[in-house]
Amino acid sequence: MGETNRVVKKYSMKINIKKTKVMKIGRQPSTMQIIVDGEILQQVEELKYLGSILSSSGYSEKDIRVRIGMVKSAFNKLKKLLIGGLKLEVKKRLVRPWFGVWSGMGQKLGL
Repeated sequence: MGETNRVVKKYSMKINIKKTKVMKIGRQPSTMQIIVDGEILQQVEELKYLGSILSSSGYSEKDIRVRIGMVKSAFNKLKKLLIGGLKLEVKKRLVRPWFGVWSGMGQKLGL
């Protein structure tokens, strides 16, 4: 972290200690202390990065479950269209992409 902090200061920038978190990924939980400008950065067990939930254990089951919930929610919104008076071919075209998402996520969870 010292090299990163040195480069940041070279360009007259500053690391925001309040917004910066650290996480060690591994099978065994352990603590670490990373110090920037005399302050210890907060260590977290999980964080959200680019829309995915990362955990310190390295497993992504929680992230998969969250994504399945999002798919269920989106599918329920489409339900009104599917029940309505659309032609069968249009209904098939609306539903087809969702089955690939469902089956892929179900396989990851072993469902």
